[in-house]
Amino acid sequence: MLNYKIRNFTRFLFIIVLSSTLQQLHLTMATTNHPRVNTATHPLILTRLYHRWIPRLAKEPTSTLLLITPLNRFLELRFSRTSTPLLLHATAGTYLRTATHGIRGYTISTADAENQVHTLHHQLNGDIMESGMLTDPVDGVEKGYEAVWRISEANPRLAVVMVLRQGGGMVVRVGAWCQGVMKIGNEVTAERWIRDRGGWRRVAKSGGGRLPCSIACLDRDEEGGEGGKYLRSARGLGFVVAKTLEQGDVVVVEGMEWRVVEKFVW
Repeated sequence: MLNYKIRNFTRFLFIIVLSSTLQQLHLTMATTNHPRVNTATHPLILTRLYHRWIPRLAKEPTSTLLLITPLNRFLELRFSRTSTPLLLHATAGTYLRTATHGIRGYTISTADAENQVHTLHHQLNGDIMESGMLTDPVDGVEKGYEAVWRISEANPRLAVVMVLRQGGGMVVRVGAWCQGVMKIGNEVTAERWIRDRGGWRRVAKSGGGRLPCSIACLDRDEEGGEGGKYLRSARGLGFVVAKTLEQGDVVVVEGMEWRVVEKFVW
């Protein structure tokens, strides 16, 4: 297993070198129903459509959302649609990728995560098929797998990342989606937020902790009487902040410091 992972990582580094020239040419993916997206460098909002262990049938009993920022930080939350516990899996860290391959490096994981190399296949309708080898948690055997992801456009084109200073926590916002996870000991808190016509609202939460997702979800109020100086508060936040959230800012939530390590507008 160790030799396999070393070979996989070496192979990925080789792919990075080979693809650097192609990335400079801005390889893009042409689709029929989606905007042209450079998946190797562009921030992404990905919803998983299905997962399968080869040769089993494809299925998707979860609500799985993966957010990737311009600086390649990612946060993936997998919630159950019907059963308990609500949170099935949460991972965060760095996602290195080319137009055809990717590897996730985990800093937070609620399970034993593998930093595996996987292949990315671009489908004609704009979806991305991910394939590779992983350990099946049911029987502990390494198997081939496939997962199909659908890209959503980021609107607004804004990304924010906040990390817990003591480690074990991350909040990632890309466009109109925001997710957060905090793991302290055996206690895990995870949240998912979405912005719709009614503003920001939390659509899923697991655990009893408090995350600064509502802060990451603040948007500039361009309709305000102060020339867009103020920010519209997220639903339930209860106050309005008179400055934008910027890289380097520190937010304190229940005595815990969260630092903004990435703020990107494109």
